[in-house]
Amino acid sequence: MARFFISYRRQDAPDLVGRLRDRVASRFGADSVFRDIDSIGLGADFRERLRAALGTCEAMIAVVGPGFVRPPGSSANKSDYVVEEIAVALERSLPVLPVLIHDSQMPGFDHLPERIRDLASRNAARLRSDPDFARDAEAVLRWLEAVAGAQSAGAAAGPPALELVSGPHKGTRVQVGKARTLIGRSRRCEIHIASAMASQYHAEILFGPEGLACQDLGSSNGTYLNGERINGRATLQEGDLLHIGDMIWQVRLGAGVGTPDGGAAAPGEAVLAPPLRLTVHIAHFAQTGAPCCFINATNLSPTDVELTHVWLATFPPTYPTTPDRPLPKRLRPQESWEVWIPVASLPGSLAEAELHRMGRARLSTGSVVESVANEGVPEQGSVPGGPITRLP
Repeated sequence: MARFFISYRRQDAPDLVGRLRDRVASRFGADSVFRDIDSIGLGADFRERLRAALGTCEAMIAVVGPGFVRPPGSSANKSDYVVEEIAVALERSLPVLPVLIHDSQMPGFDHLPERIRDLASRNAARLRSDPDFARDAEAVLRWLEAVAGAQSAGAAAGPPALELVSGPHKGTRVQVGKARTLIGRSRRCEIHIASAMASQYHAEILFGPEGLACQDLGSSNGTYLNGERINGRATLQEGDLLHIGDMIWQVRLGAGVGTPDGGAAAPGEAVLAPPLRLTVHIAHFAQTGAPCCFINATNLSPTDVELTHVWLATFPPTYPTTPDRPLPKRLRPQESWEVWIPVASLPGSLAEAELHRMGRARLSTGSVVESVANEGVPEQGSVPGGPITRLP
């Protein structure tokens, strides 16, 4: 049974593909690699053989040459078996490595057929002729070795998952064993977060031979790994805490992955919404002129939410409050609550422009909600009210 599938267009580079196939066979065994001209006998139904091979292989090498993308409207597109092969591999969440030959460039998302557009998001290897062939082929072989190792470990441990450890959906686990799992506010994301703090396409979880990784997709509020903002791509380890939007996820790499009752982690779409909206702004009391930092909390959930602590990221998790603003505080659906802190008590190095990002609130469930961008809330302004004899 072939473990690795080589998909390619015959007119592009049969010489390089043949040499690569020989390297794979030498490293993993003669029967380890599927290539159509070697693996489909005379008289065999090649469509059935292709489907059977894709149903059992562990990974695919997708060779991208000058003729990989066919012109729109080409009659050959009606029976494009290369596109069909890659589409089946992507749909099965197989590891797919694009290999660029003859100075080809990776086609952009919009230039690929719809079924294989996810191929554009994968890092590609390059395979050149001599004198670079041996070095380039070795990089591909190391990728296959890593895939084989990950597959063996994954078979025993189960797929990796993210477990939500904050909010009303605490305990939810979602499989992230696909090559790419999108997280964001868009309904096209596998993990759909209905939160103003999440961007449409906020982050992606990547699973491949190197393990599990997270990449921020240019989100407005950032993606944080163990409290540090992710710049580019970050490797994920067992137990890591991932802050996406206003939710905290814990990484589960496979061993014992399941729901709290012992069932399997859900592979499908997860729709998650935060229970609380938190905003921060600076305002002056109209009559006293005293500048304060206001933290406003609004209950977005259909049930009561108990607020236990409110603070800024640079302060301890409990603020002294005015007598009429004690904590804990139970908020009814759509009810708002706020606390204010004198600006004079804030650290001198604290930039007001970044202040609205620093709000934090802990709920009775133990979850922590972070402040969102001030949508409809001015960052500075004034509030009405009589003289205040004592500020918190």
